[in-house]
Amino acid sequence: MTDEAVKWVRSSMGEPVSNAVPGRGSVDRRELVTYVGRVQHEGELLPGTVHLHFKCIQVLSQDGNTHTYQQYEVLTLNPGFKVYWKPGQNGRVDDRAIECGHTADYEKLYIGKVADADGDQLCNSEDGLPFLGKIQPSHGSIYWISNNVPRRSQNYDILIAKKSKWARFMSAVETFNEAVAEGPALVETYQKSNRQTKTTLSFFKGQYDKIFNPKK
Repeated sequence: MTDEAVKWVRSSMGEPVSNAVPGRGSVDRRELVTYVGRVQHEGELLPGTVHLHFKCIQVLSQDGNTHTYQQYEVLTLNPGFKVYWKPGQNGRVDDRAIECGHTADYEKLYIGKVADADGDQLCNSEDGLPFLGKIQPSHGSIYWISNNVPRRSQNYDILIAKKSKWARFMSAVETFNEAVAEGPALVETYQKSNRQTKTTLSFFKGQYDKIFNPKK
Protein backbone atom coordinates (compact mmCIF):
# COMPACT_ATOMS: atom_id res chain seq x y z
CA MET A 1 0.00 0.00 0.00
CA THR A 2 2.89 2.36 0.66
CA ASP A 3 3.60 2.67 -3.07
CA GLU A 4 0.22 4.33 -3.59
CA ALA A 5 0.42 6.32 -0.36
CA VAL A 6 3.58 8.31 -1.06
CA LYS A 7 5.63 9.78 -3.87
CA TRP A 8 9.27 10.87 -4.01
CA VAL A 9 9.77 14.31 -5.54
CA ARG A 10 13.10 15.67 -6.75
CA SER A 11 14.15 18.90 -5.08
CA SER A 12 17.24 20.91 -4.18
CA MET A 13 18.64 23.78 -2.14
CA GLY A 14 15.95 23.72 0.55
CA GLU A 15 13.05 24.49 -1.78
CA PRO A 16 9.60 24.13 -0.17
CA VAL A 17 7.77 21.03 -1.46
CA SER A 18 3.97 20.65 -1.47
CA ASN A 19 2.61 17.79 0.68
CA ALA A 20 6.11 16.98 1.97
CA VAL A 21 6.25 14.71 5.01
CA PRO A 22 7.75 16.77 7.87
CA GLY A 23 10.69 15.20 9.57
CA ARG A 24 10.46 17.03 12.85
CA GLY A 25 6.82 17.98 13.19
CA SER A 26 5.09 21.21 12.27
CA VAL A 27 7.13 24.23 13.32
CA ASP A 28 6.77 27.90 12.42
CA ARG A 29 10.44 28.81 12.31
CA ARG A 30 11.98 28.02 8.91
CA GLU A 31 15.41 27.34 10.41
CA LEU A 32 13.87 24.35 12.22
CA VAL A 33 11.81 22.92 9.34
CA THR A 34 12.95 19.56 7.98
CA TYR A 35 11.57 17.03 5.50
CA VAL A 36 12.00 13.29 5.16
CA GLY A 37 14.30 12.80 2.18
CA ARG A 38 16.71 10.43 0.47
CA VAL A 39 19.69 10.59 -1.86
CA GLN A 40 21.91 8.27 -3.91
CA HIS A 41 25.40 7.73 -2.49
CA GLU A 42 27.92 5.27 -3.95
CA GLY A 43 25.39 2.51 -4.64
CA GLU A 44 23.29 3.21 -1.56
CA LEU A 45 19.94 5.00 -1.48
CA LEU A 46 20.09 6.70 1.89
CA PRO A 47 17.17 8.18 3.85
CA GLY A 48 17.94 11.30 5.82
CA THR A 49 16.96 14.76 6.95
CA VAL A 50 16.37 17.62 4.52
CA HIS A 51 17.20 20.91 6.26
CA LEU A 52 15.41 23.78 4.54
CA HIS A 53 17.48 26.40 6.32
CA PHE A 54 20.82 24.81 5.40
CA LYS A 55 19.55 23.95 1.88
CA CYS A 56 20.75 20.35 1.94
CA ILE A 57 20.09 16.77 3.00
CA GLN A 58 22.28 15.11 5.60
CA VAL A 59 22.70 11.31 5.50
CA LEU A 60 24.76 8.61 7.18
CA SER A 61 26.42 6.03 4.91
CA GLN A 62 27.17 2.37 5.63
CA ASP A 63 30.78 3.16 6.55
CA GLY A 64 29.62 5.48 9.34
CA ASN A 65 30.47 8.76 7.62
CA THR A 66 28.13 11.73 7.29
CA HIS A 67 27.45 13.37 3.93
CA THR A 68 25.49 16.38 2.68
CA TYR A 69 23.95 16.91 -0.74
CA GLN A 70 22.15 19.88 -2.25
CA GLN A 71 20.09 17.74 -4.63
CA TYR A 72 17.86 15.00 -3.26
CA GLU A 73 14.34 13.53 -3.20
CA VAL A 74 11.61 14.57 -0.75
CA LEU A 75 8.92 12.22 0.55
CA THR A 76 5.40 13.53 -0.21
CA LEU A 77 2.01 12.19 0.78
CA ASN A 78 -0.71 11.41 -1.76
CA PRO A 79 -4.35 12.51 -1.19
CA GLY A 80 -6.40 10.14 0.94
CA PHE A 81 -3.47 8.96 3.06
CA LYS A 82 -1.82 10.00 6.29
CA VAL A 83 1.38 9.12 8.13
CA TYR A 84 2.22 8.57 11.75
CA TRP A 85 5.15 7.34 13.83
CA LYS A 86 4.83 3.89 15.42
CA PRO A 87 7.10 2.67 18.25
CA GLY A 88 9.50 -0.15 17.36
CA GLN A 89 12.76 -1.71 18.42
CA ASN A 90 15.47 -4.21 17.49
CA GLY A 91 14.97 -3.79 13.75
CA ARG A 92 11.30 -4.80 13.70
CA VAL A 93 9.40 -3.21 10.81
CA ASP A 94 5.63 -2.78 10.48
CA ASP A 95 4.03 -4.00 7.23
CA ARG A 96 2.85 -0.44 6.58
CA ALA A 97 6.28 1.11 7.10
CA ILE A 98 7.46 3.34 4.25
CA GLU A 99 10.51 1.98 2.46
CA CYS A 100 12.89 4.91 2.12
CA GLY A 101 16.04 3.45 0.61
CA HIS A 102 18.46 0.54 0.49
CA THR A 103 22.05 -0.44 1.22
CA ALA A 104 24.61 -1.25 -1.48
CA ASP A 105 23.44 -4.88 -1.06
CA TYR A 106 19.81 -3.77 -1.53
CA GLU A 107 18.69 -4.35 2.02
CA LYS A 108 15.66 -2.12 2.63
CA LEU A 109 16.10 0.95 4.82
CA TYR A 110 13.44 2.92 6.68
CA ILE A 111 13.20 6.31 8.35
CA GLY A 112 12.62 6.70 12.05
CA LYS A 113 12.71 9.04 15.01
CA VAL A 114 15.17 8.07 17.71
CA ALA A 115 13.79 6.88 21.06
CA ASP A 116 15.27 5.83 24.37
CA ALA A 117 14.76 2.55 26.23
CA ASP A 118 11.50 3.87 27.72
CA GLY A 119 10.10 4.72 24.27
CA ASP A 120 10.49 8.47 24.70
CA GLN A 121 11.84 10.41 21.72
CA LEU A 122 15.40 11.70 21.99
CA CYS A 123 15.62 15.38 21.13
CA ASN A 124 18.34 17.75 20.06
CA SER A 125 19.40 19.84 23.06
CA GLU A 126 19.81 22.91 20.82
CA ASP A 127 16.29 23.07 19.36
CA GLY A 128 14.31 20.50 21.38
CA LEU A 129 13.21 18.60 18.28
CA PRO A 130 13.53 14.82 17.72
CA PHE A 131 16.38 13.28 15.74
CA LEU A 132 15.71 11.46 12.47
CA GLY A 133 17.69 8.41 11.45
CA LYS A 134 17.82 5.38 9.17
CA ILE A 135 16.52 2.03 10.40
CA GLN A 136 18.47 -1.02 9.20
CA PRO A 137 16.54 -4.18 10.16
CA SER A 138 19.48 -6.60 9.88
CA HIS A 139 21.40 -4.53 12.44
CA GLY A 140 18.39 -4.26 14.74
CA SER A 141 19.05 -0.55 15.05
CA ILE A 142 18.45 3.01 13.99
CA TYR A 143 21.45 5.18 13.09
CA TRP A 144 21.42 8.95 13.36
CA ILE A 145 23.70 11.97 13.46
CA SER A 146 24.21 14.21 16.47
CA ASN A 147 26.77 17.03 16.30
CA ASN A 148 28.16 15.36 13.17
CA VAL A 149 28.85 12.18 15.17
CA PRO A 150 27.15 8.87 14.12
CA ARG A 151 25.06 7.27 16.85
CA ARG A 152 23.07 4.06 17.22
CA SER A 153 20.01 2.90 19.19
CA GLN A 154 17.74 -0.15 19.27
CA ASN A 155 14.66 1.98 19.98
CA TYR A 156 12.82 4.19 17.53
CA ASP A 157 9.51 5.32 16.05
CA ILE A 158 9.13 4.13 12.46
CA LEU A 159 7.20 6.06 9.79
CA ILE A 160 3.92 4.37 8.78
CA ALA A 161 1.44 5.18 6.00
CA LYS A 162 -2.24 4.30 5.97
CA LYS A 163 -5.47 5.39 4.31
CA SER A 164 -7.47 8.11 6.00
CA LYS A 165 -10.91 7.21 7.34
CA TRP A 166 -12.55 9.17 4.54
CA ALA A 167 -10.52 7.34 1.91
CA ARG A 168 -11.49 3.98 3.42
CA PHE A 169 -15.14 5.04 3.45
CA MET A 170 -15.07 6.13 -0.21
CA SER A 171 -13.35 2.88 -1.12
CA ALA A 172 -16.24 1.02 0.51
CA VAL A 173 -18.74 3.11 -1.47
CA GLU A 174 -16.91 2.39 -4.71
CA THR A 175 -16.77 -1.31 -3.89
CA PHE A 176 -20.46 -1.37 -3.16
CA ASN A 177 -21.32 0.50 -6.36
CA GLU A 178 -19.37 -2.08 -8.35
CA ALA A 179 -21.30 -4.84 -6.64
CA VAL A 180 -24.66 -3.20 -7.29
CA ALA A 181 -23.77 -2.85 -10.97
CA GLU A 182 -23.26 -6.61 -11.14
CA GLY A 183 -26.34 -7.50 -9.11
CA PRO A 184 -27.43 -8.05 -5.50
CA ALA A 185 -25.75 -11.46 -5.30
CA LEU A 186 -22.35 -9.86 -5.63
CA VAL A 187 -23.10 -7.51 -2.77
CA GLU A 188 -23.15 -10.56 -0.51
CA THR A 189 -19.84 -11.75 -1.97
CA TYR A 190 -18.13 -8.41 -1.43
CA GLN A 191 -19.49 -8.17 2.08
CA LYS A 192 -18.06 -11.55 3.07
CA SER A 193 -14.68 -11.11 1.38
CA ASN A 194 -13.89 -7.55 2.48
CA ARG A 195 -13.70 -7.41 6.28
CA GLN A 196 -12.38 -3.86 6.35
CA THR A 197 -15.53 -2.44 4.76
CA LYS A 198 -18.03 -4.96 6.09
CA THR A 199 -19.91 -2.52 8.33
CA THR A 200 -20.14 0.14 5.64
CA LEU A 201 -21.29 -2.36 3.04
CA SER A 202 -23.97 -3.62 5.41
CA PHE A 203 -25.36 -0.11 5.63
CA PHE A 204 -25.39 0.38 1.87
CA LYS A 205 -26.88 -3.06 1.29
CA GLY A 206 -29.65 -2.12 3.70
CA GLN A 207 -30.36 1.00 1.67
CA TYR A 208 -30.32 -1.06 -1.54
CA ASP A 209 -32.81 -3.55 -0.12
CA LYS A 210 -35.14 -0.75 0.99
CA ILE A 211 -35.28 0.53 -2.57
CA PHE A 212 -35.16 -2.62 -4.67
CA ASN A 213 -36.40 -5.34 -2.28
CA PRO A 214 -39.02 -3.68 -0.05
CA LYS A 215 -40.87 -5.91 2.38
CA LYS A 216 -44.39 -6.69 1.20
